[in-house]
This record gives sequence, C-alpha cells and structure tokens, in this order.
Amino acid sequence: MKMTMTGLPELRKRIAQLVTSLHDLHPAFLRAAVVVLDSAKRRIQSEDGGQWYISKAMAMNPRGTPLHRTGRLFNSFDLGGLNNDVIDITGGVSVGTSLEYAKYLQEGTSKMPARRFLYMDEKLAEGVKTVFVAHLFGGAS
Repeated sequence: MKMTMTGLPELRKRIAQLVTSLHDLHPAFLRAAVVVLDSAKRRIQSEDGGQWYISKAMAMNPRGTPLHRTGRLFNSFDLGGLNNDVIDITGGVSVGTSLEYAKYLQEGTSKMPARRFLYMDEKLAEGVKTVFVAHLFGGAS
C-alpha cells in the first residue's frame, strides 16, 4: 500500500506565514482600532439610532444634533486626529478621545443621561473579528 501526499511545501509556507502573523499583531490591532473609531463616529452621527434622550432645548437647537454641534468629538475619532487616543498597551491598543467632556456624554451626569458612543456590541465585535481573521488567514499585513 502506498500513500502520496501533495501540497506539503505550500502547507509549510502557509504555516510559516501564520506564525509570522501571530508574532506581529500590531497591524491588526491598528486596523481594529479604526473599526472601533468608525463605529463611534457612526453612533454620534446617528445619535445611536435615535436612542439618546433629547431635551426640548436640544430639539430646538438650530446648531445641529446634540452630539454633533461643533464636530470636536466626532473629529476626535479620526486616527491620528486632534484629541484622538490610540495608545499601545500590552497585548493591543486602547482607543478613545482625550476630550474632557466626552466622559460626561459617555457616562452621563446627575443632570444628564448617558449618551454612549463608545461600546462593544455584536456588530462591532464581528467587525473586529473580521480584521483579525484577515490578518491571520488572509495574508493581510
């Protein structure tokens, strides 16, 4: 009885590429950071699908939507933009904004309900997962 195996050189090459990809996840973390930042921008633009509480004063405000009046928060989610925080941490990156008032919008205050714009949901988790699958198995770098 004889068994012939083919494709071993290609398999070895792909395994070597996978090992290399596992040793340098930083490009994937940066791409995932962009996915998270873009998600925050979409939430701000859409007022999280209309889920945020809007007072009568805000509804009558002619300057724009409650979280998009000046564009400072929105623009702070551009990678490398003013007030953008993408910080390398052990095992990944931390993303967010350094605008001081952002935490009051995100968490709320005693006088204002939270208007969360930075959080993980199933759709965002799937987008981040796609980035890592592409990095590891799609040859993306």
